[in-house]
Amino acid sequence: APTTKTVANVPAENTATDVSGAIGVSTIDGGITAAINSGLEVPSPQSAGFQVQVTRASVLQPTWVVVYDNVNNQPGRALGAMLFFQYTKNGTLDLLRETLSGQKYFVGESVDDGDRVFSLQKDKPVLNSQGNPLWVTFQTR
Repeated sequence: APTTKTVANVPAENTATDVSGAIGVSTIDGGITAAINSGLEVPSPQSAGFQVQVTRASVLQPTWVVVYDNVNNQPGRALGAMLFFQYTKNGTLDLLRETLSGQKYFVGESVDDGDRVFSLQKDKPVLNSQGNPLWVTFQTR
């Protein structure tokens, strides 16, 4: 069966830089990759475990790419984060807790507050023009 990806807008209490633009989905290497503003691409499915691949992250300022678990089809706890810079185009996020086979996970971006330490409180999510965080999802196998 073909795999489909969804990009969800989830309301949040925090505010951050407004990132307006199109949200698209593209196919890479026979798999489906979800994209935020053509700036964040995460392949799906991925192997379960302590790492998540990011095939492309295009940021204008230091920005955390954050993987969240799925709680009732909403982002839950942060499982791990990696700081991306303008020159960082892709990477492998190391997770504090492993992903499990057959599950869906969320990936979002949070702008670093300047201290280069990830904080759910201090580093604000990247938002769309409606003020909601942008998410990509991926499945594990």
